[in-house]
Amino acid sequence: MEIPVWRYGLVDGREHTLTEVDERYDIGRDRARRGERDALARMRKMATSRVTDFPL
Repeated sequence: MEIPVWRYGLVDGREHTLTEVDERYDIGRDRARRGERDALARMRKMATSRVTDFPL
């Protein structure tokens, strides 16, 4: 999930373009976009899932 962290500036407070993400991780823009999409989907799934593994 590093791509969204870098893309949305969660580390340095500055949002980065897909081109900057491409250069940092040495991947293509399409791969950066797919990585961003997949990571956001995983975060959405985690946010909406129920926590049943912890006893009350």
